[in-house]
Amino acid sequence: MQQGYEIQYPVTSDGILRLMVLFVLAFAVQLVATLFFQVGPAQLAPLVLSASQDFQPLSLITHFFVVRGAISPYGFGFSDGISLLFEMLILWSFGSELDRLWGSRNFYSFFFLSQMLGGLFTVALGMALGQPFIAYGFGGGLAAMMVAYGVLWPNRQALFMFVFPLRMKWIVLILFIFLLMGRTDTLVMQLASAASGVLFLFLKARSGRLYQDSYSSNPYYSTRSSSQPASRFAAGADTEKMGMVARFKARLEEQKKKKRLDKKRKEIERRIEMKEEVDRLLEKISREGMDSLSRKEKTFLDKASKEL
Repeated sequence: MQQGYEIQYPVTSDGILRLMVLFVLAFAVQLVATLFFQVGPAQLAPLVLSASQDFQPLSLITHFFVVRGAISPYGFGFSDGISLLFEMLILWSFGSELDRLWGSRNFYSFFFLSQMLGGLFTVALGMALGQPFIAYGFGGGLAAMMVAYGVLWPNRQALFMFVFPLRMKWIVLILFIFLLMGRTDTLVMQLASAASGVLFLFLKARSGRLYQDSYSSNPYYSTRSSSQPASRFAAGADTEKMGMVARFKARLEEQKKKKRLDKKRKEIERRIEMKEEVDRLLEKISREGMDSLSRKEKTFLDKASKEL
């Protein structure tokens, strides 16, 4: 173990625990149905979103829980269990803080809506290209979740695989690449889901609720510190510790402030120049009389008398 690092584990939120139990139960039900009740891909096909079959409204919900082994002609394999374990690890590691940050209701909306939009886009693209694309599982929700985590906390240090110290943005990128491996329709679904997640973050940032109800900036508490009180991001906190979206908003506000100051400065300079010109014209009048002024100079004096 490298000196200066201490292995700590994310505190599992109730919302994430419920999701993990739900997905594991769905996996177990499909495994039992396939092995003992001869339920095959033909019976489970209506549960997925597919470009090659009539749309089933219920599939908008059921496709979240369909496992690859249940719809594969080869059935379940060892790789399906490994995939589930890998996905549960990602959900637990990255989802817990997002769930505490936004609340379970908002997190569920983000997670499932991103997956749903990614699945619908995949099916629509498959229909447009004449390809039998299908969408199933919750990999799109995981992709959106990891992108959100990387955007919000890109510079957090963590031990990847408990060995390699990396910033969170690089860890998310590596894990995202692993998620993208597979079929073309899986790639499309997860990219579309990630894009939906980015849109969600943008809308949340515009509403000023991106960091609402945030817990401590470090989600990796040990069991001893799991009862630490929550703390909000202080107003004016160091933007280097905040995410990309927050830094972008800070720069935007800074630019707006700079433009307002430049506008005020130019207005002050214009008024100073106007006053100097008025003083020159008044001196000219005192020497040569009012008739010495041109029409342009008289118009200028009339305008200046209204502004100064």
